[in-house]
Amino acid sequence: MKELFNLLEKKEHKFLWIMGIFMGISFLFLVIIAQGERNSYFDSQVELRSIQKSAEKAEKESKEKKMEWLQWKDARADFKELKNKYLYRERDLVKDLRMDLQAILNQTGVEYSQIKYTYGYDKDAKISEVTITFNMKGSYMALKKLIHEIEQFPKFLALDRITFSDIDSQTGILSLRISLTGYYAN
Repeated sequence: MKELFNLLEKKEHKFLWIMGIFMGISFLFLVIIAQGERNSYFDSQVELRSIQKSAEKAEKESKEKKMEWLQWKDARADFKELKNKYLYRERDLVKDLRMDLQAILNQTGVEYSQIKYTYGYDKDAKISEVTITFNMKGSYMALKKLIHEIEQFPKFLALDRITFSDIDSQTGILSLRISLTGYYAN
């Protein structure tokens, strides 16, 4: 190789040296640019991982929000069913509630008197209510049957209070005051 180099003229030697220096500078320039591109590539990889984590987190939150929305949708459907099946309607309240109470009292065979209706609004539950208070006379079995009928009744009727007034010792007839609450949707 040295012999081949000696065969070249001085002008050619100089040209080869300049070309070598130019190639070296070009190589260094490319290495420096490549280093910057390499760093940029790794920075992009880190940023991509960060974006992927953010996207996964956003997707997880989206799924959670969707599940929460579906639960609220189900709750709304449940409330609508509850409102339609188990609560009285405001426009039919007086008629329906009185007829239901009359049916329960007739079915149990108890004597009743002094029925009083009190209307109210439960702020905590945001629902309107009617409290029905009446006097009742009957046997212990009739009272038990009345309580059972109220508990089994498809509409929401809550037995609030039973106040015993008198017990006839000879017949076993109970005299008491009962307080029920019925609920209706506004």
